[in-house]
Amino acid sequence: MKLKIIFEVKSKITGQIKEVYKTFSNLAEDITDEGLKQFAIAYAGLVDKNAFESYKIITEQLN
Repeated sequence: MKLKIIFEVKSKITGQIKEVYKTFSNLAEDITDEGLKQFAIAYAGLVDKNAFESYKIITEQLN
């Protein structure tokens, strides 16, 4: 399972808004969705971003 957090940043050089993301892959398998949400909120606070989207990514092998 992975968690992807996406937020927008404004370039100091060009002034353009750019989408930036951070993916975390070493998560405990038993973490709840609420735990993932709280982690995303805490991470967004560390990078000083209030608006963000977060996605739970589940990978499964195809047979």
